[in-house]
Amino acid sequence: MSRKHNYKRLRRILIATTLIIILIAQTMQANEIQITTDSSNQFSPAIYGDKIVWYDNRNGNDDIYMYDLKTNTEKRITTDSSSQRYPAIYGDKIVWQDYRNGNHDIYS
Repeated sequence: MSRKHNYKRLRRILIATTLIIILIAQTMQANEIQITTDSSNQFSPAIYGDKIVWYDNRNGNDDIYMYDLKTNTEKRITTDSSSQRYPAIYGDKIVWQDYRNGNHDIYS
């Protein structure tokens, strides 16, 4: 093979590789969405299926929230005035650490 032929072949491979990298990057960006938009901090996300849970302090105390990826809706899970933190989800069950009795208990 001549050098000119090798150069053309190498150039085609480089172009194809670059296009593949661009397509992968675009696909990865397309799958990335922001779940929370509140200005408060959100902590400890957990996911099961299409449901994401976390806690944040947008109401002055820590509460548990859930986001449904299928319906694109957010739901507040806890409303007690004490802190609820560290949610976990499995199936249709959500559990968390709750301080409403003056000590940390587990609630569902």
